[in-house]
Amino acid sequence: MPEIKRILVPIDFSEASNVALATAIDFAHDYNAELFVLHVYSDLMPVLSMRTLDLDEHSVEEIQKTEAMDNIDAALSRFTFQVPVHKLIRKGVPSQEIVRSANEVMANLIVIGTHGRTGLSHVLIGSCAERVVRSSDCPVLTVRSIPLPKTDTG
Repeated sequence: MPEIKRILVPIDFSEASNVALATAIDFAHDYNAELFVLHVYSDLMPVLSMRTLDLDEHSVEEIQKTEAMDNIDAALSRFTFQVPVHKLIRKGVPSQEIVRSANEVMANLIVIGTHGRTGLSHVLIGSCAERVVRSSDCPVLTVRSIPLPKTDTG
């Protein structure tokens, strides 16, 4: 059985990342592992917002960090933890920052959600999860959020 002591779960606040977060929490509890919750925000500056609100680059970055931390806190508030949880925020290309962060925290496992895109949208948008799988030094568990079937109540 592999030793899993540090689990990294990147979240983008989508349904897919919510499912990955729940899965990572289960693994962390089962293995008594530390959980590292990571959000990567874009390094592309919202130029229109900066000009409209007369903000400088530093101010926009601080707003992005604060918003990301608030969103991480909201995502985590739905769960109870018996393991250490660390919140990480990075700026950059998500797949690169996920792999870099996993190396920094010496993660034994990355649990990442996938949107399950196929065809042209996969070709045009690509898959962050796929890039992480290809470049990570540690195992990566991809979790796809599957919509629950609609039930007929009557």
